[in-house]
Amino acid sequence: MVTDLVACLGGMAILVVAADHFVLGSARLARALSMSPVVIGAVVLGFGTSAPEMLVSAIAASRGNLALGVGNVVGSNVANLSLVAAVAALLTRMPIAPSVFRREALLSVVAAVAFALVVTGGYVSRLEGLILALGIVASIVALVITGRQEDRDDEPIDEEHSTGFETLRVTVGLTGTVLAAHFVVTGATGLAGHWGLTGGFIGFSLVALGTSLPELVTTVACARRGETDLIVGNLLGSNVFNSLAVGGAIGLVGPGVIGDSHLEGKGIALMLVVGVGAVALARWGHYLGRVDGVILLGLYVSAMVILGAGGRQDESASPNERSVSIRTTGCGHVSKTRGSGVAVGGDLVVTVAHVVVGASTVHATTPDNVERPGSIVALDARRDLALISVPGLDAPPVVMADDSTAGSGLIVGGARSGTVEADIRRRVPVVIEEIGGEDRYQRDGYEVGAVTGRGDSGAGLYNDEGSLLGVVFATASDDDLTTWVTASTEIEEVLTVGRGPDYHCDEVASRVVRTD
Repeated sequence: MVTDLVACLGGMAILVVAADHFVLGSARLARALSMSPVVIGAVVLGFGTSAPEMLVSAIAASRGNLALGVGNVVGSNVANLSLVAAVAALLTRMPIAPSVFRREALLSVVAAVAFALVVTGGYVSRLEGLILALGIVASIVALVITGRQEDRDDEPIDEEHSTGFETLRVTVGLTGTVLAAHFVVTGATGLAGHWGLTGGFIGFSLVALGTSLPELVTTVACARRGETDLIVGNLLGSNVFNSLAVGGAIGLVGPGVIGDSHLEGKGIALMLVVGVGAVALARWGHYLGRVDGVILLGLYVSAMVILGAGGRQDESASPNERSVSIRTTGCGHVSKTRGSGVAVGGDLVVTVAHVVVGASTVHATTPDNVERPGSIVALDARRDLALISVPGLDAPPVVMADDSTAGSGLIVGGARSGTVEADIRRRVPVVIEEIGGEDRYQRDGYEVGAVTGRGDSGAGLYNDEGSLLGVVFATASDDDLTTWVTASTEIEEVLTVGRGPDYHCDEVASRVVRTD
């Protein structure tokens, strides 16, 4: 724990210094290159002060800790427009130009809403990450084009600050920020485990506060110089970058299940309330003063208290608690089917495609004997895997097991056989025909000795530590106890692609097809 604490706090200290030099060098270099003030304020400073959030969240997502990455974005957005804006308002009276509400403020709210729509589903896909990334490109273009109408004469760069020196400052600052972000993520993840807190809460509070320090440092410096326009542009621009650029990086680098329902619900709601509230407060009087600063500070404290109330980690679900029984009604001439599934995180259940490919409706029953309607949100006919969204289901992220060549395990949650012992004979490439097609494809799998039967397809195979090795796709016959399992590596590939539009029954084809 001490090592994690030192890594987290030490990383934040380096992060503040390195990011400060990165922002300072970026602003001076921009002026040296004759960039317009709007680019410096909203784009250069906005991007520069969001660099820590991007690196910390991207590293966290690449390690599979999406809750920490998303929590960092949510917490930073809240901190920027409450804590940091409050400090600025307490230091100096900040008049807000009408054009800000038509440009930066509007973009900030739209970006936050876009990020919220992606996150509230409990899963961030690579496509959603790409859409957010394209959004930041469009936002930059819009800021630059609309800002040209209000350009002022650039401030001359001091002669002592040469382009070469500032380029070196930016390079060293960015390198230090990258290294510091690595230590912050490592330390914060360890602390979350030691303190029994969710990665989302750690990201929202401790990590977000640390990565927002560059905004705070820049804001204080601008307040002392009376450059209130830069403060407003920096904070609103930073939130645009957090929501779109950092959110996009999370989806592109490490798509997957977030696994923190408190963050996905209350956390996102708090982000939107603070964002819209701060803009409305500024709009009311066309400035932010000390009274507004006190109100914004109160919003920040309230947000921390509300989210902190749900910041404790849920206990990891056991294999039995992840088991799901699936029944379907037939599509077209296909009769109803029965199968099994595994709750892999949030509202998502993984099962085999051949159980649901001919379904008109899908229903999932969890171990508490509650049956819920579900919808197919992903279907991979080559891997014979499908993802089902079950509203009301809230499972912690499943732990995927490392490869296993042989040994013992358990098949859990079979709709017919329940839990049975499994003799894992070997890991082997499996070649089968595409579901509903004629082409043959190879995928990773296991040959397992187990007594399974019809209805057990989709049940999970777990190792002795309770980690998921895969799901059953072919059950044993009466004279052969061989059961075939699709490996967890294939499941991870499907989760990486993520959910898409829901599927619906095509009565003529007697199978489900993607809804356009």
